[in-house]
Amino acid sequence: MSNHINKDDPKRWFYVQSDSSGESSLICFGFSGEQFISETITGQFLLEAYLTERELEIEVNLIAGSSNYYELAVENNSSKFQGPSTLYTPNIPPEPIQPIPPDIES
Repeated sequence: MSNHINKDDPKRWFYVQSDSSGESSLICFGFSGEQFISETITGQFLLEAYLTERELEIEVNLIAGSSNYYELAVENNSSKFQGPSTLYTPNIPPEPIQPIPPDIES
């Protein structure tokens, strides 16, 4: 167990967990950034890292007790997920259509 991912560590996908269990124990999870460029450090005791996003997804789903927790977290823009994801696309709500002011209409 560790609380950091060094710049040269090839395992870039991670989760940070508190000392409890279940979904509420997941503090954050996702991508640590490009290798040799970024690192991740947390004050929490438990940070687990993986080579692939799929490996991370499996573990996060097990912790949360749901077979699609990870997917829904990404797609619903969960504050726990640190992207980007290579597996899922976040749902971005469309911008509201602005009415044309009356003086511009033809």
